[in-house]
Amino acid sequence: MTNLDERIEQLLQQSSIQHTIYKQNNDTERMEKLNLFARKLLQKEYVIGFAGHFSAGKSSMINALSGENILATSPIPTSANIVKVHKSDEDYAILYLHNDKPVKFEAGYDIKQVKELSKNGELVAQIEIGHKGSSLPEGVTVMDTPGVDSTDDAHAMSTESALHIADIVFYTMDYNHVQSELNFQFTKELMKYNPNVYLIVNQIDKHRDTELSFEDFKKSVHDSFAAWGVYPKDVFFTSLKATDHPYNDFPRVKKIVMDSMENWQDHLVETAENTLVKLHDEHVKFLEEEKQSLLEEHAEVVSEQDWAERDDLLEQYDKLALQTELFSFEAWEKTFDERRRDILANAGIIPADFREKLRSYLESKQPDFKVGGLFSAKKKTAAERELREQEVKDQFASVVQSQITGLMKAAMKQSFRDVGAFNDAQNDAIDRREFNVPFSVIEEQIPANALITGDTVLNFANKVSEATKRYFMRETDAWMAEQKPYLEEVASQASAPVQLKLQSMKAKVEAIRAMLAIDDQKDFAAKQMKQSSKELRAVARETAAKWHTDHEQALADVRLFDESMLVKKEEVVVEEQAQENKVVSTHNADAVIQSALKTANEVENIQGFQEVATFLKRKVERLQKKDFTIALFGAFSAGKSSFSNALMGAKVLPVSPNPTTAAINKIRPVSENCPHETADVQLKTEAQLLEDIQGSYEAIGLKVSSLEEAYNRADEGLAVELTDERLNVHKSFIRAYKEGFNNFKDKLGTIVRANREEFEKFVAQENRSCFVDNIDFYYDSPITRMGVTLVDTPGADSINARHTGVAFEYIRNADAILFITYYNHAFAKADREFLIQLGRVKDAFELDKMFFVVNAIDLAQTEEEAEEVKGYVRSELQRFGIRFPRLYGISSLMALKEKQEQTELNSGIAPFEEAFHSFLEDELMGLAVMALQEEVDKTVTRLKDLIEQTENNLKRKDERLGELAQLEKLVTNKYSQANTSIVLSETKQELDDLIYYMLQRVFYRYSDFFRESYNPSLFAKLPAQQALDTALKDITNALSFDITQELRVLNFRVAQYIEKQLMNRFKEESRELKELNRSFSFITFEMEEPSILEFEGLFQDRSKYAGVKSYFKNQKSFFEKNEKEKLKEALEGMLKPDTQAHIEGEKKRLVAWLEAYIDEQSAKLNEHIRHQAIEQIETERMLLEEEGRLAAWKDIYAKLV
Repeated sequence: MTNLDERIEQLLQQSSIQHTIYKQNNDTERMEKLNLFARKLLQKEYVIGFAGHFSAGKSSMINALSGENILATSPIPTSANIVKVHKSDEDYAILYLHNDKPVKFEAGYDIKQVKELSKNGELVAQIEIGHKGSSLPEGVTVMDTPGVDSTDDAHAMSTESALHIADIVFYTMDYNHVQSELNFQFTKELMKYNPNVYLIVNQIDKHRDTELSFEDFKKSVHDSFAAWGVYPKDVFFTSLKATDHPYNDFPRVKKIVMDSMENWQDHLVETAENTLVKLHDEHVKFLEEEKQSLLEEHAEVVSEQDWAERDDLLEQYDKLALQTELFSFEAWEKTFDERRRDILANAGIIPADFREKLRSYLESKQPDFKVGGLFSAKKKTAAERELREQEVKDQFASVVQSQITGLMKAAMKQSFRDVGAFNDAQNDAIDRREFNVPFSVIEEQIPANALITGDTVLNFANKVSEATKRYFMRETDAWMAEQKPYLEEVASQASAPVQLKLQSMKAKVEAIRAMLAIDDQKDFAAKQMKQSSKELRAVARETAAKWHTDHEQALADVRLFDESMLVKKEEVVVEEQAQENKVVSTHNADAVIQSALKTANEVENIQGFQEVATFLKRKVERLQKKDFTIALFGAFSAGKSSFSNALMGAKVLPVSPNPTTAAINKIRPVSENCPHETADVQLKTEAQLLEDIQGSYEAIGLKVSSLEEAYNRADEGLAVELTDERLNVHKSFIRAYKEGFNNFKDKLGTIVRANREEFEKFVAQENRSCFVDNIDFYYDSPITRMGVTLVDTPGADSINARHTGVAFEYIRNADAILFITYYNHAFAKADREFLIQLGRVKDAFELDKMFFVVNAIDLAQTEEEAEEVKGYVRSELQRFGIRFPRLYGISSLMALKEKQEQTELNSGIAPFEEAFHSFLEDELMGLAVMALQEEVDKTVTRLKDLIEQTENNLKRKDERLGELAQLEKLVTNKYSQANTSIVLSETKQELDDLIYYMLQRVFYRYSDFFRESYNPSLFAKLPAQQALDTALKDITNALSFDITQELRVLNFRVAQYIEKQLMNRFKEESRELKELNRSFSFITFEMEEPSILEFEGLFQDRSKYAGVKSYFKNQKSFFEKNEKEKLKEALEGMLKPDTQAHIEGEKKRLVAWLEAYIDEQSAKLNEHIRHQAIEQIETERMLLEEEGRLAAWKDIYAKLV
């Protein structure tokens, strides 16, 4: 297989993937284009296409450029067929028919017969002419298309499809018809899917200088096309008649054609790749047009507010539909039964460690079981039996609680929710209900006089599991029976209203789902283009195989012409629907801001609208401020500072020489009080500095209790001999501390204002930087003018434990995260741990805000090598849970040079900056703009509803005032006190679930940590006992770090869960209140960002685990025999209980934290709703009593719409 064959096959594979996507999304036009494209690839055709008016001299131009005499052999232009000419072994003409097999005219054929058949445009699709004596290179095809002024839509479509697969297109115009609107329209469309378009203005010999100078004529041609947004690769002015015309560009056109033929194989692949990109762009546009069409079609059914609240509407509809179904007690019973069976089927009641306890318990129940000596056996045996029974009872209770009870109660609550019957009373009743599984469930399964074998224990365990499940089935059967009267009462009262509500929502919901289906199709296409699924690739392979088969069959299907074929066949009418170009409306930030300000200014003097006016202005102020925090992460050697400098376009950050001393450096936009190139240096507090210096002393085996003692014992610390060179960083820190302590001891905790020179010293000189916590450096540059604050964080491998917490805060709260890795550095352990943490939280963010950079990409010897490295990084990121990363290869040094010297060095920063700026301006700003637009729409709708409602109620004013009084009383009573029991109960259950799975997950990585800690190289380098101590320290530190990281994420996810629960409650409350009063509209509730707890590490006292060292006899037997595995199991057995105890303790802290947070935010939510509802009732009451205001308010509304 040649190189071209391989590249063609790759293109076919990608084509088949796209074809499968388009088929799934019902895009038949793109499918048909890909079918043509595949045929072109299989024929290995490099196509030079010609298009234009019939009268523009296309055929003459083709003859002159290609050396082919197509005019003499092709049908007349009016036949409206595509004609292709190429070199072949024999002369022939093949007619490809729309609905029949192709027909071949062999050498010596009668051109008149070809023309006769070709006049029927519905019959003949394409004509292929092979010339034995052609001067065209083999593989190059010249294609003539029907005139663009054909009145037949089918011809226009075939022309467009044919030009779409051309590698280069010459659009030829007659001198007298250049300004035809058809030229502008056709070329504008053509260039959307084929960028390799040249314009030829032919027959310039018709020009007369007396009427217009030729330069002015050329300028008018360029200006006219530019006005239509058409920018071709070039525009040529030619005359085939007056070859010596002074402005004749024909030689230049000829050179382009000849040059393209010379390297046609490369050009073929390049344009094919571009074609696939363009096709997909077309497909995205097609889906956008489909959605816009649906939006217009359903405009009367689905309002803008309905669309904004679509998720809530669908959720409400689905709940109502399920509720209707479950009004039947049998259906409710069946649904709950499925849930409980699912819970029981998936319950891991007998984990391995519990099975071992069951084995011990089973042994203790045997008649011959005995422990202790001759005189103490009876007493010790009884005690041992009691101990083993108690251990089984304790763990059985724990497992049942985590695996069944909590989930069962959640299912019970959900079954009430589904039927609209859940309230505080039901919640409390379920919480109080106890599932006390009697120990007899276990005792009754004990086999009599059985020999204790593995199978005996397994059977016993299985029986215990089944008996436990039977217990829960009996208990929940009883519970279901108890609920029947209550549920039947609920059904009798709620059935009719729910059915009416469902019916009223049906058309709206169906319309919304049709529109969302388009979004699903867009998501499907985007995901599959990034990484196609196994199933899709399988279908795509079938498509590619079919193309191959069809191509071979097409060659085999060619029939020789005979006279009978001239009989006129029944015409087949093909209906084509022309696609209208529809523009999808998007929110323009400036327009939305102006609209919001206008709305705020207009309504702020209306009683009851002042709060929303202030809210809108505050949102606008935030948008206009454009305050973005961008956090840079990576190991110290990754080149974060040099990358920052490349982004800034100047050498702003000096490189910190030592990871232990690195501070958090922030490059901020300048302000009046913070001028260009000044810095605010925040020095560490005494407590922070003491924590850091104590950590370094402890690492080398010394303890200090004060800053003064640390200073006085510095020489002692520096004299300590180290066998582990990894600890030298701590010596560096102690040395720097000693040198700078006297200069900074009186300034600790203060902020020092510094100029640029001093700032660089604080960053680069260790005896200064070790006293610094963070630095704000103010610098004016294009990126800071965008509102960007660049945070250069301590490396992922920082030894400072405090940095880990700081890093997580930036992961949570930064607007974007840039992770930098160095070209020839594999991911270090610290990188891995940080990336795993990113992977844990990535899916929790509304936007994918992570960017990954391979720095120093210029070190690659070849482009292939650079791609290999990026491929490796991509696969590693995916391994850490980061799928579809935005990954860029960049040379920071070259990028900085590019910006400073205004040169092009191929640094790779341009595509990154384009994507990054787009993220900031479009995605981040887009969310805020969309939210602001929703609030504007809600405000205008509220005013409209209030006016309409008041007008309708003026005739029944007294009655309405009475209703408002009742409504006010209802609101006051309902929101006088926040009821948090449901949210609290569900959040605690969520916490239980998260902790349970976290415990499972933590020890999944134990084997990896153990392998890294107890590795042969460590034991080869250090004495055995020291190596064992170091390994124990490493593994406990790794586990401790991992658990702390997991707890941070767990806390973060609980916070998100609470936010989701309370926001759902806000939406439900708003919806219920709006049903009571149509004009109610509530400003979105904004929850306060919670402070995540700080989590302490564990395994502080490692001496309690030192006993595992006894498993080590010597290095050989440790690594080659089973001693290492024995130590591993023994250590795990000791670490697990401490881990569980630690996490239980942290769980108590988390429960206290979540209770306080829920209480606080629930109270604020209640007040948020109550305050607005009462104010809006007051507004309507005032308007009814002072109806003279109505006209002014209507004027304001008219201005807003």
